[in-house]
Amino acid sequence: METLNIDCLVSYGDDFVARLDRRLAHWRDQGWPVPARTLCLRPAAETCGESELLLGEPAHILHYLQKYPEALHRLRWIQSSFAGVDALAGLALPSSCKLTAMKAAFGPLISEYVFGHLLSYRRDFLVYRQQQADKLWRQHSYRSIAGETLLVVGLGGIGRHLLTTARHFGMRTLGVCRTGVSDVDADAIYPVSALQRALAQADVVVLALPATADSRKLMDAAALSALKPGALLFNVGRGVLVDDPALLQALDAGIVAHAWLDVFQQEPLPADHPFWSHAGVTVTPHVAALTFEQDLADFYGDNLARWLCGKPLLGEVDLARGY
Repeated sequence: METLNIDCLVSYGDDFVARLDRRLAHWRDQGWPVPARTLCLRPAAETCGESELLLGEPAHILHYLQKYPEALHRLRWIQSSFAGVDALAGLALPSSCKLTAMKAAFGPLISEYVFGHLLSYRRDFLVYRQQQADKLWRQHSYRSIAGETLLVVGLGGIGRHLLTTARHFGMRTLGVCRTGVSDVDADAIYPVSALQRALAQADVVVLALPATADSRKLMDAAALSALKPGALLFNVGRGVLVDDPALLQALDAGIVAHAWLDVFQQEPLPADHPFWSHAGVTVTPHVAALTFEQDLADFYGDNLARWLCGKPLLGEVDLARGY
């Protein structure tokens, strides 16, 4: 049986290759003409830039290509194990090489992060936890998220999943994308040029955009001032989407009641950054959606089947656009 060599820059367990084989077998059972191959994943320590396929994190991919510059002319497909690929910005890939990312795969995890925090905040779960420690029996009034308006800025796979989840909670849903034209099921979709109009309606805003030249500091002082007082903000996209000083001013003014930030302009977040100590900010260390081995194996296995059959790949990235 012919061997398919893959330079693999991620750590994986014994079941990883077996899981890939199971995904290939699944698509054969569905009638896809997936040729039989013996998969050979070569760890980072053993790679030598000779394979046509590469799997890894963006930063590791960049290091690999710097170490083996001649590999650029040999590679035909690079799969990122992350959704964002801004670490590869400026990389000149030949037209013969495709780049894919796990764009839609993180939707469920991001939704868990956003709605877990949102429900905890609205229902005072942390307050009751502290009251338990204090042996204090005291009820608090609260508001349901049903009927509130959720705005998602960025309508890729993550944004779509967030809007679907919001509808299950009875929320009104708005979306913002570059053109304002999308097949996403939402109550209204706006172009980026109408961002402030959308922000003015939102009770909860989730930023789910990649880092591009157009998205940098999208949430600046003007955008933040368009929010209704007491709005809630989540950033699960990239740190450069937010103007940090402007957000701190909006928090102090009560325009933003609370902000959950999982991504930052500099990571790790410097110890002297005011976000750490601000009562209106929850800092999490870029953990809203981790790459789990089984999810990567399933996504890559499905894409591998497509590759072997000559079908369009999932999550293809246009580096010129940044996503």
